[in-house]
Amino acid sequence: PVFVRDSLAPANGVEPEAAYAFLETAIGIGNLLGGFAIGLVGMRLAKGRMVIGGYVLYGLAMIGFPLAGNLALGFGILFGAGVSNMIFVIPSQTLFQLRTPPELIGRVVSFRFALVFGSMTLAMALGGVLAESVGVVPVLVVSGIVTVIAGLAGLFVPEMRDA
Repeated sequence: PVFVRDSLAPANGVEPEAAYAFLETAIGIGNLLGGFAIGLVGMRLAKGRMVIGGYVLYGLAMIGFPLAGNLALGFGILFGAGVSNMIFVIPSQTLFQLRTPPELIGRVVSFRFALVFGSMTLAMALGGVLAESVGVVPVLVVSGIVTVIAGLAGLFVPEMRDA
């Protein structure tokens, strides 16, 4: 929201609230269509490689979005981020459920949710502090680079790559 308010909306002559709504919509449409697409082709693709590829694509979108400078291009990039989100979320959750013993699924899912949402909260707090000190664009670009590296690291983990 801060990036849209301070940079993207003024540069494109759009109200920040409208720009933010359009960009959130792009992610939502990408998630929706990406989910349908994975439903159609996901059974034929290797789940581990989909997770890796989706994660790398998501990171690339996070690098490209703050550098785009154009609302329409930002919409397209965030649409791609929504699709790539589904490319890694759906197969990662499928793998998680397949590999967790049925008698532990409730406890393990609860722990996973707590870990994921706790990490997201910490990342948002840290990102906010860093954005105040170095700016929003560098924080978004660096987070995208870290995401790409984390995704590519999956290629070196046989249990992930070959899943």
